[in-house]
Amino acid sequence: MTTLDRPACHVCGRTPARQIVARRHLAMLLVMRTYQVKPTLCREHATKLLLNWTSRTLVEGWWGPISLFVANPATILLNLFNLARARSLDPPHLSSPLVRESGEGEWWGASRA
Repeated sequence: MTTLDRPACHVCGRTPARQIVARRHLAMLLVMRTYQVKPTLCREHATKLLLNWTSRTLVEGWWGPISLFVANPATILLNLFNLARARSLDPPHLSSPLVRESGEGEWWGASRA
């Protein structure tokens, strides 16, 4: 498999990257809402996303009876599992000469207007 065949991070374009599932739970006394995204991210960006969403879930997810005992703990455990998978990736590196070294994900030759 060449480096161009590997999935690249949606944020910075580096490899290795893996599709992760990040979840966030919001409880509002009688109503609850669950958010989920499935981006392909490198180790750094997956860790940032999962830690951010898990910390928000720890604050916002306890305010309902079902959320307190079922939904919030399940969301936290699933995020911790995905965090362990994300951290098992190798350190990211550039996957293509088309990605700028700054990690901004811009293509070479793009205007800097």
